[in-house]
Amino acid sequence: MRAFLFRIQVQQFGDVRPAVKRRLSALAAKFAADPAFDPAPRPAASIGSALVREWNGVRHVVLVTPEGFQYGEITYPSLTQVAKAISGTHQSGPRFFGIAS
Repeated sequence: MRAFLFRIQVQQFGDVRPAVKRRLSALAAKFAADPAFDPAPRPAASIGSALVREWNGVRHVVLVTPEGFQYGEITYPSLTQVAKAISGTHQSGPRFFGIAS
């Protein structure tokens, strides 16, 4: 039934662009090879860069390392954990540091 409805939709509105079909096929192959694959694009801070955020009048500096994000003496695996350590509440780490929309 789904295939039939898809054909009707293609006849009425046109088919999916070839580039989109290739991307979907590549994603399907990655999912088949690794069920834990996560295709969500994420902004990445370069290793060695420093992220700076002022919070409640205090300037906080986080260094991006190969192991994660170093804030003070602790290295965190995610920016979200750093944002929680700074603010005390759960927040999106990339959004907290202004590197995501």
